[in-house]
Amino acid sequence: MSGSTIFVAPQSVLPLRNVPVVTPNLPLDDETLAVERISESVGAALRRLDLDDGERPVALCYRWKGLGDVRAAGCLLPGNRLGSCE
Repeated sequence: MSGSTIFVAPQSVLPLRNVPVVTPNLPLDDETLAVERISESVGAALRRLDLDDGERPVALCYRWKGLGDVRAAGCLLPGNRLGSCE
């Protein structure tokens, strides 16, 4: 997603500094992405770095090949949320 597609409220929470970056092990070149698979991948990545307590913000990094796609983003968003809530 680009910076022009992001909405943050209240703006007083920005800028965020020293946010750990988590890279889930999820091949994004598959034809279909399943919310459950994304959730498991995000949860495992958070546990690997002891960040699964939900006490601090984290940034998620995905290694994407090719063009972005609205359907894939539609799976990533709920998968990210579920993975961070486990």
